[in-house]
Amino acid sequence: MSRLSIITKDKAQATVEVLYKDLERHIVASPPGLCPIDLASSFLKM
Repeated sequence: MSRLSIITKDKAQATVEVLYKDLERHIVASPPGLCPIDLASSFLKM
C-alpha cells in the first residue's frame, strides 16, 4: 500500500505563480502590435 503525500506550495512558488498570471493578463490586454518581450521586460523592471 502506498502512502499519500500532500505537497503544499511554498511562499516563493505561490508568489511566482501570481506574478506569472499578472504578466499573462497584461499580455492579453495589451494593444495589438506591442512586442511581448518589451512588455515582459518593462514588467520585470517594475
